Amino acid sequence: MQKEEWIAFLQENKQTDGFLSALPLGWDAEGKAVHSHRKNRQDRFCHTCVTGANRTSFLVDTVAALATAYGAQGASFLVLSPKTEYAKLLTLKAVDITVPYFRTKEDYTTLMALAKEQVEMRKKNPRLPKYFVVVDGLEGCSFLPKDNACTFLRGLVDELSGGAEVLSGVDFSGSIFLGFEGAFVGVGNSLVSTDEKGKADVTYVGDDCLLDCPQSISYALCFGGN
Repeated sequence: MQKEEWIAFLQENKQTDGFLSALPLGWDAEGKAVHSHRKNRQDRFCHTCVTGANRTSFLVDTVAALATAYGAQGASFLVLSPKTEYAKLLTLKAVDITVPYFRTKEDYTTLMALAKEQVEMRKKNPRLPKYFVVVDGLEGCSFLPKDNACTFLRGLVDELSGGAEVLSGVDFSGSIFLGFEGAFVGVGNSLVSTDEKGKADVTYVGDDCLLDCPQSISYALCFGGN
């Protein structure tokens, strides 16, 4: 499926109950949409964790497709990342995406205060546009504790729960969560593994925090791809 086809598919189905809110990531071998969240799990925080060699590429392309499908009136996106790849998102038209300059702990503190303010607004008024926060590459920031980076990031996810959809890019190597990724991602959410551009494996976290069998998907390359 070409990127134009995928975005058109998202736009055609966005009025279907729960379709966009379950976060479509791509499509399976039969061409059916694969979502990050199981639709019968709406009572928990929303966290999509992405790992693997092409995690940033996947996140950039996914945000581009979702932002275009939602439109500026339907969703707002905040990117917390020192990675320059996210600047591509600023070239999109008619979308609400903020990619601020982000390098220091002071930058992080200011932006997190903004994000938490937006989350509280949505808790009080769920009819406001959906709010997405993308977090990627923070383990490379000097202020983040190197020995428990994933713990720090999980705390961030918890702070934004109830009012934001969090998409995180995480390197589990050396983390205390290595082997316990399900506990980090959260029940009802998914872990996306990306090693090849345009392809990924999606694994859901069950009630016991264990990961089930991965499901292979394809996803649209919105920049420099199909």
